[in-house]
Amino acid sequence: ILYGSFRDGTETVSGYHKRAAEIVDKLGSKFTFEAFKYEFDNYTKKNQYNNLENNIFNVIDDIISNLWKQERIANSNSYKTASQSLKRFLREMDKGVRAELLLPQPPKDALKPLTLSFEQITVNFLNHYENWMLQYGRKSQKKFGPGTPTSRTTVGIYLRQIRAVFNEAISRKITENYPFGKRAYVIPAGRNIKKALT
Repeated sequence: ILYGSFRDGTETVSGYHKRAAEIVDKLGSKFTFEAFKYEFDNYTKKNQYNNLENNIFNVIDDIISNLWKQERIANSNSYKTASQSLKRFLREMDKGVRAELLLPQPPKDALKPLTLSFEQITVNFLNHYENWMLQYGRKSQKKFGPGTPTSRTTVGIYLRQIRAVFNEAISRKITENYPFGKRAYVIPAGRNIKKALT
């Protein structure tokens, strides 16, 4: 089982050692232990995901394009701002956080597209994103100024958009990863402060 091949139901599959080597080669610079575990656990599944589509920004762009065609401009813009926020987070990410999440360095050229697979977006990733938003989420008006804190309500809005992108990717059979839910990452709710009129 470790080095040879063995029967899994009606299929003959590679031993665990060969399987692990194939997955490491496939992930390449996008390797994370969570992505490796996901690929290893789903190795024998017949449904193969399209790796070219397994980039959250590609799926967001598709959603934005479809919303524009339907003339749902406000919805389109909300996905666009969520995408821009996520890209800022990746580019401004602290080196220690990047090492912890095992994410590669983004391209130095700001015009080059960013890639982020759905498997790289884990509960830990989302917790770091939320904390970053609460400190630097609002972009500075100055060209190179630091961001300023954003509200929990804004964090919730952006993360609900990201959750909707995950639902779309799952429906397209791009991924099965879903880091949201009661036993995973819970989207923060904004505080609704009731004020009485005089």
